[in-house]
Amino acid sequence: MLAFLDAFAVDSGVAAHVRLGGEVLRVRPLCRGQQGEQWTVAWRGEDGGVAEEPFDAVVVCSGHCSVPLVPKIRGINKWQGKQMHSHNYHTPEPFQDQSVVVVGLGASGIDIASEISHVAKEVHIAARYSKDRLGKIELYHNAWMHGEIDCIQDDGLVRFAEGSSVAADTILYCTGYRYHFPFLDLDGFTVDDNRVGPLYKHVFPPKYAPNLSFVGLPYKSIIFQSLELESKWVAALLSGRTAALPSEEDMMADVQEEYQRMEDAGKPKRHTHTLWPRWVSVR
Repeated sequence: MLAFLDAFAVDSGVAAHVRLGGEVLRVRPLCRGQQGEQWTVAWRGEDGGVAEEPFDAVVVCSGHCSVPLVPKIRGINKWQGKQMHSHNYHTPEPFQDQSVVVVGLGASGIDIASEISHVAKEVHIAARYSKDRLGKIELYHNAWMHGEIDCIQDDGLVRFAEGSSVAADTILYCTGYRYHFPFLDLDGFTVDDNRVGPLYKHVFPPKYAPNLSFVGLPYKSIIFQSLELESKWVAALLSGRTAALPSEEDMMADVQEEYQRMEDAGKPKRHTHTLWPRWVSVR
């Protein structure tokens, strides 16, 4: 995969324009000119020196799999065992003969629970799941499905929402990541319960569009196709090869309508950037 991406960067001519080894420290609006917003970007190089340079546009493509999201668990201060996030998981061997609670049933939760089941004594998966799915998992001799973790009891046992409890050696969080943009210095732009916004179609902040955009925020999508389509949209707008975006007011109205659809469907903010399924209110 890395070889493919490297080859694509070279063949497309992108590699010649990439600067590596820099940590972006700050991105902020510089001034509003005839071509729209201009930006100043400050970064720290490998030698420790800090530089700043103006740009006509900024596309944020920094990903969202670097800052682990760890849920708050009642009584976790009583926990004497080990805690870790899937971000730090590499191999199953450290879980040999352990009783492990895997929190989450997304892609990483399923893969890791399956892998460590070959070496662990017991695997207990804690997830939002219907009651008829709880209990022993038939495919594995040592794995059980539970509801969410309710709390850590005074005796140190992990208690689940359905009322059962287990003694565990490790709690392994497969709970995703936080969107994190510490370098952005913007007015009216927030990350609230993992909702990045306001963003028009997950890409453009209405106040700063099209000269500021985000590529790669949505998840539960066909990721590479999604990235390519977003990138083409941004490139077409910045190069003038496609029609302009709606007005700032119309984009904000669209964002608010999407938020309202989610609220009507009872969906939390943290699922804002989930592309599937679309939010449908069942009345």
